[in-house]
Amino acid sequence: MEQRTAKANQIRGLVAEYGLAAPKELLRLHPSFGPRRHRTAIFIAGFVFFTALGMGAVLVAQHSIESGAFHLSSRKFGDVDYRAAHQPLEFWTAVAVLYCVGVYLAGLGLAGARLFLRKSSKPA
Repeated sequence: MEQRTAKANQIRGLVAEYGLAAPKELLRLHPSFGPRRHRTAIFIAGFVFFTALGMGAVLVAQHSIESGAFHLSSRKFGDVDYRAAHQPLEFWTAVAVLYCVGVYLAGLGLAGARLFLRKSSKPA
């Protein structure tokens, strides 16, 4: 029991160096040592949402490449209309940005799925 108390005091001191307060009771500190519990539905919904959003952005970029036109209409940016034949630099920049955002969002969704499916490592 002495070793556990000493370890708890060490952790409390380390955490205090970063300006955080840890509980003085050992029993209240102990549950924070265990693995975090995740909500299944939230992880699945996040995985599906981010992966679908990323894949949609990549498909829009692919469609823009095939058609040779990039069109975006929004309240904030107004109408953005680039044609590959007339404005190649702007067109390819917009397509590259859209593609990168799509890959990032799909990767974020897959990383969330990997985090959810990760096996908890238990000490031997």
